[in-house]
Amino acid sequence: MLRLVKKLIHLGLRLVGYGLVRLNPKPDHELELHCELFGAEAVAERRFFNIGAGGFRHAAWQNVDPPSEHYSEINYGNIDIEWDISRLQPLPVKDESAFIVYTSHTIEHLMDKHDRHMFTEAYRILKPGGIIRATTPDIDLYYQAYLQNDKNFFPYPETYETHSIQ
Repeated sequence: MLRLVKKLIHLGLRLVGYGLVRLNPKPDHELELHCELFGAEAVAERRFFNIGAGGFRHAAWQNVDPPSEHYSEINYGNIDIEWDISRLQPLPVKDESAFIVYTSHTIEHLMDKHDRHMFTEAYRILKPGGIIRATTPDIDLYYQAYLQNDKNFFPYPETYETHSIQ
């Protein structure tokens, strides 16, 4: 119900030319830490990239996502670089310029060729010694919950019966 109300509010605001953007202000010490670790120039140029960022926002990072009607309320005003991995085009970032590339809960939604392309592009834009971090769901946790018929583990319990072990 809350999701529907939020969607209606976002839609209503967009119809009259406004929008809501979720800001997650970070304490100054996080930016200071980024500057200390990577240099003020890297922070000013935002040479940290979050592929598939969704609602994430940080002053030092650039969000990389495709424009999508499905995720429009999450990404509204939140995409710094529009990039559709499925088109297999280069990520519009200079070679060896990124300090960190991060992606969370993205690769499990992509086809293998798109994952390979994303990682190839991530390595291309990373500076030597740069960091790539990818997080995914823990399949063992999901599988164990499935085997144990743990309906409360899954985010959409109403669909559980159609997929459970008989």
